[in-house]
Amino acid sequence: MDSLLDTLPELVEHIASFLPHAHVVFCLRPLCKQTVALLSSPEYKHVRISQSCPSFAFNARWGHETALTQLSQGQRQQVLNLVAASGVTQNMECLMGVMADRAETSSVLTSAAKAGHRDMVDYLVEKGFNVEDSNALRAAAGATAMTRGPTGVTG
Repeated sequence: MDSLLDTLPELVEHIASFLPHAHVVFCLRPLCKQTVALLSSPEYKHVRISQSCPSFAFNARWGHETALTQLSQGQRQQVLNLVAASGVTQNMECLMGVMADRAETSSVLTSAAKAGHRDMVDYLVEKGFNVEDSNALRAAAGATAMTRGPTGVTG
């Protein structure tokens, strides 16, 4: 007897269309051989670090010091900025746990604020990422989040 996935691939693709991209890559695709085969196109094989990513997957890739050793200071700064823009505080916490230096803190806060992630801005300020006007960044993050709506899509 065929599995449900063999007979209804459209159902899997339909479900995938409602999930965040990284969740399709890290949670749905690896479920079984059929979902790996069905979701084998390039868009289901890569995730940008600036996208919301499940913490278990982020930790597996970035949660150890050796993940950052081959990166230059500028690249480490870029990783911090991109994770801040993703808005996933658990991933930022993981990253900060393995980074010896925090580099340019105002750009990290600005990245979070521009992406509309007030929770991330609050978290970073709490963790010592200070700029002179962190209240302005919080307000900007809140205003950006309000214009994007609940799905994060401007409209």
